[in-house]
Amino acid sequence: MKKLIVQVLTAVVIVSVLLALHAHWMLIVVVVVAGFAAVHMVWERFVFKPFEYLGAMPVHKDDPLIIEAERKARETLEKFIGKLYPEHKEDSMVKVAYVNAEGETEKIWGDLLDITDGDVEIFIRTPPIKPRPDCQQKMRFPRSAIVDWSVEFRDGTLRGGFSNLALFKIFERQEGYMHPAFNKHVDRFKDIEEPAKTS
Repeated sequence: MKKLIVQVLTAVVIVSVLLALHAHWMLIVVVVVAGFAAVHMVWERFVFKPFEYLGAMPVHKDDPLIIEAERKARETLEKFIGKLYPEHKEDSMVKVAYVNAEGETEKIWGDLLDITDGDVEIFIRTPPIKPRPDCQQKMRFPRSAIVDWSVEFRDGTLRGGFSNLALFKIFERQEGYMHPAFNKHVDRFKDIEEPAKTS
């Protein structure tokens, strides 16, 4: 949105200057299009930091893409716990619902260290914004607090991470395009049944 505002303001300045110089309308159109393109290239190269934007992007808890992502995570959780986690303990993470100091629910990621029938122990990787006084790097949560899971295979591909993939889709929906920096990361997400590449 900010980029579009800059592009529009640039176009207004270009049109104003060229009209004052009594330029031909065809020249005005060409220069405005070139101005749009120039702003786009400069913005993408020097101004916009896509991963910082993605991390700070406000997402409503009732967003259909997030709801669907968490549904998929719940549906595949037992497969993750029973098969993937035992085979990839060093590369497994879970996302849990954390009730913060103000009683609000934040979703935080952590390395999965231990799992029992009733709870999980995680090493927090994305600390809560408003931590409670008892917040520590290692914490236990009830298994029911898991809202997503992720495993990175040795070939660099990912299984799970449904809410992360949803964030890329939300970005695309909001901005109207998929940022080129995201494409290679989106391609890392594979179906849970797809084996890792051996070569």
